[in-house]
Amino acid sequence: MFIYNLQEKAKSLQSEYDNLSSRIEHSGLKGTIREDVLKKYLKELLPKKYEVTSGCIVDCSEKQSKQQDFIIFDNFNSPSFVESEKEQIVPIESVYATVEIKSNLTIEELKKAIINIDSVHELEKTKSTVPQLFSSPTRAPLSMIFSYTSDTSLENIAKNLDELNENIEYKNRVSIICILDKGLIFGVDKKGFTNILLSPNENTIYTTHEDKIENNLYLYYLLMISGLNSIWLPPVNLMAYAEKIHKADFSHTLSNNRKVPDDAYFDVGNGMRINIKKARDIAKTIPPKIQKFSEGNMSKEELREYIIDVLLKLPLNEIIMNKKNKLPEYIEFFDEKIALKELKKIENNEDDSEKILDNIYNIYKKKLNNNK
Repeated sequence: MFIYNLQEKAKSLQSEYDNLSSRIEHSGLKGTIREDVLKKYLKELLPKKYEVTSGCIVDCSEKQSKQQDFIIFDNFNSPSFVESEKEQIVPIESVYATVEIKSNLTIEELKKAIINIDSVHELEKTKSTVPQLFSSPTRAPLSMIFSYTSDTSLENIAKNLDELNENIEYKNRVSIICILDKGLIFGVDKKGFTNILLSPNENTIYTTHEDKIENNLYLYYLLMISGLNSIWLPPVNLMAYAEKIHKADFSHTLSNNRKVPDDAYFDVGNGMRINIKKARDIAKTIPPKIQKFSEGNMSKEELREYIIDVLLKLPLNEIIMNKKNKLPEYIEFFDEKIALKELKKIENNEDDSEKILDNIYNIYKKKLNNNK
């Protein structure tokens, strides 16, 4: 029964579009009509978890795709960054598919569609915060082209598609083309020619299927819904979006008069940890040196004392430990890594200690000059 219903909708879709567009000469208005008519039918056919809109797709770096006729996205979990009456800006992570809509798919219109599709696949996806136990059989987003007719044959479109794809990565290629009054173009596995590949890869060959209007719509729908249902999309990681543009400032402090557990520590990067309680105890005995270091007023000899009394004292008293409870091999001094064994040479006044100290002092002065 569902198939018969789809066949009737296909006839109705073509008839409604022909009736409305035949009375309109303005190409822009015709474009709006073709999108509105198809959108109405798709919304009736797609499950509620899919939403259909027009607009742009954006990634965490604020890079945007070209204008998309149709965006099929997650209706339950996706935020909409910008929304007007008819258009939205949607994050790439929540997009199941895009559809380029054409009244007449000429070779020139095919080129434009390929460029639009490529702009979507060039967007960067953030890493999900939700553990993914399995991978989706179909790669998101699906890329489709739908046209009511074409001034050329399906075979010629497929031939031109092959030529255009020579400069397009496999992952950025179109999945399905439906020309309502002619048929479909879709990829199959060259090894056997039996498996349909909705995610194009190096084994994909595009084939054509010619049929009647009523059959073309339901076959297109079957391919589309099969692809959509084989895609799993996690919720959008909005924190990653904020961090990428430096808008996730959760800096925090812990005052010295607050009690902390004996085993509390700060993660300071590179697998290093600082025990808070022990660091506080030592800091009480060396605040003048730390203060002068921070102000940038140290001489080379004062920096030597700072290295011995502060930089070496902290790790050698096992306040700074790595996650395996071993002393670190080096410490971070501004943006430079300095081996602890070199700091020990300064403490023991070994032969090359002056050269090491000069290098550290130059880093110190350079950093402070950059900050002024």
